[in-house]
This record gives sequence, C-alpha cells and structure tokens, in this order.
Amino acid sequence: MSVTRIIHVEQSVDVFSEGIADEGTAEYIASNDITVLVDAKWSEVQYATNSTGMDTRITWELRDWTVIGVYLNNVLLTHENMPSGFPMQAVLSAVDGIGTREQLEQMGPRARRKR
Repeated sequence: MSVTRIIHVEQSVDVFSEGIADEGTAEYIASNDITVLVDAKWSEVQYATNSTGMDTRITWELRDWTVIGVYLNNVLLTHENMPSGFPMQAVLSAVDGIGTREQLEQMGPRARRKR
C-alpha cells in the first residue's frame, strides 16, 4: 500500500438527530435543515492486487474532516445571526460521528459542496 496523493475537498454533510440524547435538541435538529460544510481530507491509495505487485488498484480513503461552516435552513451561521439556544455543541458532536463518515464515504472525494 502506498499513498500517491492527498487532496482536500469542501463537502456538505446533513446533520441528523439520531443519537442525540436530549429530546428537545433532537427535535430542534429534526425540524430544521442543518448542514455542515467540512474540509474533507482524502488520500489516494495504491494497493498491489497480487504478490508480484505488478497489478494494482487505486482507491480513495477518507482520512479526516474539519468543520468550516454550519448552515441553518440554508443560511451560514455567524456570531451575528446565531439563534439564541442553537445547539451548536450537539451539532458538532453529531458531525464527529460515524454517520458523517458514512455520508462522506458514500459521496467520495469527487463530490463538491451543495451551496
């Protein structure tokens, strides 16, 4: 296995209420369109498919991601327009979960942000 290159891609991820313990927070997230823009870091990896190493396959693997923006109902949230009581910590915790990894891996590195 060898990493041939690393790329960064801005990708949009939907935030879902599954796994949110607090019912009020889960309801808030479920009743609003919350999307997070992330900088996803992908590596292109080359694997040998036989013992000689002559045949290879190349695949993309998600390394990690960093949140760079949070949208509420298609509006980028800032300090000036953040609604009182917005569950930012719950949103960020949800984005750290396996659901985000699954969404990003399903889209792959060729997907660009929706906005």
